[in-house]
Amino acid sequence: MSETLAARLESVFGAEAVVPDAVPCVAPATEAEWVEALRLARADGLAVAPKGFGSKRGWRRPERVDLALTTKRWRGVVSYEPGDGTLSARTGTSMAELARAVAAGGHQLTPDVPFPENASLGGVIAAGQSGFDRLRCGPVRNHVLGTRVALADGTIARSGGQLVKNVTGYDLHRLYCGSQGTLCVLLEASLRLFPAPEERLLLRTTADDREGALAAAREILTLPLRHHAVCAHDLDGAWTVVVALAGRAEVLAEERRLVGE
Repeated sequence: MSETLAARLESVFGAEAVVPDAVPCVAPATEAEWVEALRLARADGLAVAPKGFGSKRGWRRPERVDLALTTKRWRGVVSYEPGDGTLSARTGTSMAELARAVAAGGHQLTPDVPFPENASLGGVIAAGQSGFDRLRCGPVRNHVLGTRVALADGTIARSGGQLVKNVTGYDLHRLYCGSQGTLCVLLEASLRLFPAPEERLLLRTTADDREGALAAAREILTLPLRHHAVCAHDLDGAWTVVVALAGRAEVLAEERRLVGE
């Protein structure tokens, strides 16, 4: 069945769209191809699994997958509005590419995920993935302003918009965050951005043991400042507390004093 399906996919979408994988996999390059692929799967009763770069394949293992749909050929920034602090992009775009695009306009992207070159926008949203900046910025669902998705029958639907202030309709785009591809295929997403900090600062101290490190971390978390991240970890047998701060230089000077005390 897989060989027959792969041949059929090649005849419909072209050889360049069929991606080698454990199951038949197609990489649509246009919205019409996304619709056609989902309609084909629905007509044949195929179980579909959307994916980006495959870095989160182990996060959820579907019981059955007949057809994989990848966003590898569905990439690019749709719009970037520095004045509004918003970005819209196709979901196959890597987080690293998006971060570089907004840095040129004085913004930073959240979440600050590890290995951003291997993480697609759609994969991060579908997995509900947080980054190193979770403590300061919160979960990714807080910053998704809107989405454009393809439903199981190929219907294209939109939720939210491209503005921070959006009060119309249901916030289905927040429901899609963390749904891991079970509700739709994410095609496009709009994100809220943050101003890029003037400076970044890492402070480190050591502790005698785990309890001491956690006590120091808890005390630092009570300070009246906007923590970027606070990490307590055992590094080669020595417990270390690292505090990450970011912002304007004059603010960081005061925050550094508070943490030092």
